[in-house]
Amino acid sequence: AEELFTHPRSITAILLIMLGLGVVVKAFIDMKWNINIFPEVRESQNLITEGVYHYIRHPMYLSLVLMSLATVSVTIYTWVYFWFLLIVLLLR
Repeated sequence: AEELFTHPRSITAILLIMLGLGVVVKAFIDMKWNINIFPEVRESQNLITEGVYHYIRHPMYLSLVLMSLATVSVTIYTWVYFWFLLIVLLLR
């Protein structure tokens, strides 16, 4: 149980989850918490190009990839984690 938070893969997973959650929170703040599961275009809307949206168009997907990578890093063998990380880095 002590090894849970000291193993390098666990530390990596915790950092990736924190980073993923940080991206989500920053995206919500940049959107001014204007979230709707049924988006509709209104005349008064503007495209958000500031904050995290300046760097990536869909930060929610980035956060999902980061948290999925965290899960992969602690649940599968190290060599699978290595290849998954390599593929993700090559596809970006």
